[in-house]
Amino acid sequence: MKTLFVVALLNVKLHGSFGRGLRLSETQFLTNEALRAAALLSADFERIAGSLETDAIRKAPGVIYEVTEHDTAAFNDDEARRFLNQRLALVQLFLMALWLVKDNAVNVELGFLEHPYRDPIRISVSSNSRAIRFSDAADEFPVYEFLEQELRDARDIYVALFEKNALQIDLALSTRTVSPESTRFDRVLYFAQGARGASDLGMKVATYVTCFESLFSTETSELAHKLAERVAFFCGDTPATRFEVFKTVKVAYTIRSRTVHGDKLPAKLAAQAKPTAQQCDALLRSALNKILTAPGMYEVFVGSPDKLENYLTRLVFGVGDGCLGA
Repeated sequence: MKTLFVVALLNVKLHGSFGRGLRLSETQFLTNEALRAAALLSADFERIAGSLETDAIRKAPGVIYEVTEHDTAAFNDDEARRFLNQRLALVQLFLMALWLVKDNAVNVELGFLEHPYRDPIRISVSSNSRAIRFSDAADEFPVYEFLEQELRDARDIYVALFEKNALQIDLALSTRTVSPESTRFDRVLYFAQGARGASDLGMKVATYVTCFESLFSTETSELAHKLAERVAFFCGDTPATRFEVFKTVKVAYTIRSRTVHGDKLPAKLAAQAKPTAQQCDALLRSALNKILTAPGMYEVFVGSPDKLENYLTRLVFGVGDGCLGA
């Protein structure tokens, strides 16, 4: 039995021509061609899903879809719901990969599962959505343009996330709580969703700080200063840039403290909230991309706290040029 999963992308303009679509995985494709998206949808799909939802898919600037094979006997209603939710979680993971390329507000709403696909007698159409709605770091929802190479870069990041720890990342994105078995990297990716979905700039900054703490903290003493120092040395490549990063994280920590303790931000801090959120967003993306791409770095951050403590301490003091495992 075949099934069709399809979901429309919002707040985006995709450049490039990909034929049947840019392949995201063995079965997933991303297309920006309206005719190809429309060809996926039958009259029976429209009858069940409704013309408004069907038109939204046909006119969407981008569509992620996949046609997959399943055992007819095993694919009951419960399995259909599970499969639909899993597919939506994977789409959300791809949205995070787009964010790792650049800040954006790309979103999805309803995802649909048709099963059996193109069977007018037995057809069933299910729908569901993810609760989170991403904004950009300025807490806005503009249309973001992605060039073809940027989309391919996002696809490569998406694949890299699977190669690192696919099942656990999928789980972290699919649940309301962080699994006890999750890695430090998984937890930060989970919290980053919260930062991107926060509808208040103070809460955005507060959650970005949580991401930095989850990524760089190995103990609780002198947290604010040590955290700012570590982020500065990890993300900055010159004394001047490190000093700017250090100041940004310190301001972010002040905004976080005021916000989570229920205090109103004074005018000076309120004015700094948007640029601080944007700077924190850029720093977090830079850190995560470095962890994913630098040889041996991922293993350090998902390894033991002692190993990470040793690496970050040596990095700050310039011992062995911050060599991994030195």
